[in-house]
Amino acid sequence: MSEKITYVCVTQNRINYIKRNIPRVIDYVDRIVIVDGFSTDGTKEWLEAFSPKVRVVQRVWDDSFARQYNAYLREISDGWILICD
Repeated sequence: MSEKITYVCVTQNRINYIKRNIPRVIDYVDRIVIVDGFSTDGTKEWLEAFSPKVRVVQRVWDDSFARQYNAYLREISDGWILICD
């Protein structure tokens, strides 16, 4: 049995980085969880094209990376986590 790999990232209005990174990792991971701070640059809409492999969790940015990270940890129940920070 192989372990699943989930790529995770916290973002807000960084669509250029997301557009660069997601295509580079999508074929190598089992799923992707992005915690988005309600971006206004089209991040969520762009990511939704990769559904169901990509899950976008929106959470208001409250100046706490720890709370944003906890939002994606709630989405993962097994396997390895590849963090892009």
